[in-house]
Amino acid sequence: MSLNLGTILQAGAADHPDSPVLRLGDFSMTYGELDAAARGVATSLQERGIEMNDKIAVLIPNVPEFTISYFGILYAGATVVPINVLATAVEVDYFLRESKSKILIAHTSFGDVGSEGAKLASVPFVSAGDEGVGTLAEMTKSVPIEGLAQTSPDDTAVILYTSGTTGKPKGAELTHS
Repeated sequence: MSLNLGTILQAGAADHPDSPVLRLGDFSMTYGELDAAARGVATSLQERGIEMNDKIAVLIPNVPEFTISYFGILYAGATVVPINVLATAVEVDYFLRESKSKILIAHTSFGDVGSEGAKLASVPFVSAGDEGVGTLAEMTKSVPIEGLAQTSPDDTAVILYTSGTTGKPKGAELTHS
């Protein structure tokens, strides 16, 4: 049996494509627009060599780019590794290495910390929150993938890191089910 957590967005886009799903200030995005953007991110990730169950780290606050990245990663069949935006570059390096993340997508507000952490871990860096080559915005414009990756209910969808109160933070794996 196949189950991808991305079906949540897919169903919303099928049922309410023109209804708003994300709002921030004057910005608004519909289910259909979010679905298309996430599909573009998934295509771009696959074109960068990302395969099923690869880890993609995200250093983005609660803004639309987080949701776009989150669903794009799931659509590609990869695993989302959210990193706390208060992390230092050394902590970002730790999370990237420990999770074996293949890419870091970081918001411009945290670009210095993100790019330094990615450099330390030798992980490619993608900027979110601005335009241009190699950015999340460019990724969303890729030709959208046709369908969702066929993940199983037991595949890891998200890895959340603990606070590390008794040592180094550890990743808690959440499955698609």
